[in-house]
Amino acid sequence: MSAPASGAAKGHAAAEERKQKEEEEKELAEEAKENDDGTATDGKQNPMLALSTDLFILSLPAEQVSAAERAEITSRIDAQVSEQSMAPFLRMLGEKHGWKVDHSKLEAMESANAAALQAAEAKITEAHEVAGDTEVREAMFARANLHAQWGDSEKALEEYNLVFDKTVGIASKVDVLLARMRIELATADHKRLKADIDKAKALIEQGGDWERKNQLAVYEALYLMITRKFAEASKLLLDAVATFTTTELFSYSTFVLHACVLALISVDRKTLSTDILKSPEILSVLDDVPHLRQLLTSLHKCNYRDFFAAVAGITPQLQRSPYLAPHVKYYLRELRVVAYTQFLRSYKAASLQAMADSFGVSAAFMDQELFRFISAGRIHAKIDKVAAVVDTNRPDKRNEIYGQFVKNGDALLNRMHKLSKVIAL
Repeated sequence: MSAPASGAAKGHAAAEERKQKEEEEKELAEEAKENDDGTATDGKQNPMLALSTDLFILSLPAEQVSAAERAEITSRIDAQVSEQSMAPFLRMLGEKHGWKVDHSKLEAMESANAAALQAAEAKITEAHEVAGDTEVREAMFARANLHAQWGDSEKALEEYNLVFDKTVGIASKVDVLLARMRIELATADHKRLKADIDKAKALIEQGGDWERKNQLAVYEALYLMITRKFAEASKLLLDAVATFTTTELFSYSTFVLHACVLALISVDRKTLSTDILKSPEILSVLDDVPHLRQLLTSLHKCNYRDFFAAVAGITPQLQRSPYLAPHVKYYLRELRVVAYTQFLRSYKAASLQAMADSFGVSAAFMDQELFRFISAGRIHAKIDKVAAVVDTNRPDKRNEIYGQFVKNGDALLNRMHKLSKVIAL
């Protein structure tokens, strides 16, 4: 009887040891993330993401960025590159962005990087010789964070892969993937970003905690925003309003800006009122973003003249977002569709001049706008040019469903007919 009892005791001890190792890895991951990766929960943006945002703003046309602001951003980038000894990033600035590189300064940075890397390698070797797997993983994570700190994205991604393979706990694995995602967001590597998001979601489904699940939701929302899936991104961002902790991506006011502008074209008027205009978290920072309160309240209160003014005011901020800038024209078009549809929903017919006056534009502009959206099937109405009246034509949902059913049935019958001919042969 002693042998089975001894085996059970050993199994229990091994399970306890594994559990303790996972907890230690989690603590070490948090510590390494805080100390080495520059992503401590102190409200500061990740350095690489901050640099990529600055470079994006510098790439904007001259009319969108003043000379003084360009000089300030350039000075800030130079200071950060020097402070962090970012030799690979400085080399990239010279090769891809045409910056003048001081080669003596670059050589000094590379020497400092080599010394730091040698020290990191020594810690890994020492951990292999005198410590356990947890200490080895910690040392490897520190080395990967060095490459991320220096802006060597490819090498950092490779090193994080090695750390991921060495990691046991689910929470720690997700932390490594989040570190990779920050680099992929900074370098606009969307293919790898999608793969890492899918991998992290699969891990969290196996037993991840709520904090990392909420963090991942914001990262996924950014990917959806980049790929112009605004409705899905809006849902994830609104769900994260009360649990936002990803200050390494952007500030809370910037997060609220993205969440609100996407909600305007993705949710109905009731949801806009309950989830945004009555949200204490959003209201606490709403006035920190110029024109955002006016944009939300004017659409909700059907004050379309103020709404158009707010759209004009907030557009420069959207053009400065690395995630929304490529879609600004599309977004503004969708925003106008929402406003026109909401206006016409209250009338069976509306005077073209009255509608133009409500929006603060000319009748000719309104005529052109409506013609374009009606012909594209975005607004269900027709324009009576003789009477200068817009007649609404609300689609019957029941007839729409019936028409779609008939269309799908015809397609199925055609496929069955073709299949029967193949079988007959």
